[in-house]
Amino acid sequence: MTPVDRDPQPGSVRFECPATECSVGARGRDREQAEAQQDHRRLLMMREVRRGVAAADTTQAANPMRAGPPEREARRPRGVRRCGVPVERGTARHMNAIDVEVSVPQLRCFVAVVSAGSVAEAGRRLGMSAASVSKAITRLEEGAGVRLLHRSTHALSLTEDGESLLGPAREAVRAAQAFEDAAAHAADGGDAGIVRLTGAVGFVRHVVAPLMGEFARRYPDIRLDVRATNEVIDLADGGIDLALRSGPLSGVPGHLQQTWFSFPWVICAAPSYLDRRPTPLTVPELDDHNLIGFRNYRTGRVQPWPHRTPTGDAGGRDDLKTGLSFDDGDAVWGAMLAGAGIACAPLWLAATSLRNGAAVELLAKWRDADASVAMLRRNRRLTPGRLTRLMAFLSPRAPDFGDLL
Repeated sequence: MTPVDRDPQPGSVRFECPATECSVGARGRDREQAEAQQDHRRLLMMREVRRGVAAADTTQAANPMRAGPPEREARRPRGVRRCGVPVERGTARHMNAIDVEVSVPQLRCFVAVVSAGSVAEAGRRLGMSAASVSKAITRLEEGAGVRLLHRSTHALSLTEDGESLLGPAREAVRAAQAFEDAAAHAADGGDAGIVRLTGAVGFVRHVVAPLMGEFARRYPDIRLDVRATNEVIDLADGGIDLALRSGPLSGVPGHLQQTWFSFPWVICAAPSYLDRRPTPLTVPELDDHNLIGFRNYRTGRVQPWPHRTPTGDAGGRDDLKTGLSFDDGDAVWGAMLAGAGIACAPLWLAATSLRNGAAVELLAKWRDADASVAMLRRNRRLTPGRLTRLMAFLSPRAPDFGDLL
């Protein structure tokens, strides 16, 4: 044992045992058991975090080079142990646990930064500034007494302690969200409050936003927090209630899926472009035209154009020779409408322009099989009534493509 803080009164010294349980008398053990029960009640939601942190602290005890700065102990108020609960002076305690003066918002920021890969993207997902997220991470590290992230100019990565604490942090965030859901359900059945919704940027702009006026009139007690992003977000980590997504959904864990509607991809050009160039009648003839591609910023590749082969099988052009490419679907469509070339787009984006004659569909008989848009919600025991009401509102209001199919 090592003396860590000398009491101003002569002869009174407080000790900590960094790695092993100290031997005390029967009265001391009884007192410790009572305090341990009190600690458990106060810190129930942080149990998993404390276990993970305790493991990290044991490693630090074995390797002094990884321990925190020695002056940290000197700053701790006399008579307060590391988890923030007062203790008797002169009582030897097992001090393997470190400070747990952390909050759920701090843990949520930590989890979001790891999921997003950057502080700026995490802030955007959480509706916070990058500076606020960075400050929350710093305070979390100070409160936990360990470094969680390696920071450099161009990248973030987890430290060894960060890797060991990420799982408990996620569990704590999910436990807090479950508590909030249960509390809201107990208060009003979950019919009022905030619903956090996410979808791709273009989809939110062209499909979701036009429905919001009617929804607000019907349900004035429900507030929608819409996160438009092309990133696939972990629903629990991002605190998302409902996601509207198409394409592969294997990257969205712990969700329940419900198909909303289906749509084809269409190859289109503006009349002004077709006035200058011959209309392509087969897919290979596209090679003789100016093609506008959508570049997936995650992969860095231009997205293939789905279509049928001459034998009727599903296919796709992944060798497009594009003269122009964007990482934004609306920009691709805008360039096509301006006569810059031929583009491929989902029908929900093209429908209005096809109906008013601003765009012309090409190679309609080469259309590929329809893709689907799904509503994804978290797999949880209690589904708030406000989320059920939003899904019930959206279901019958899928875009109608009957005249374009």
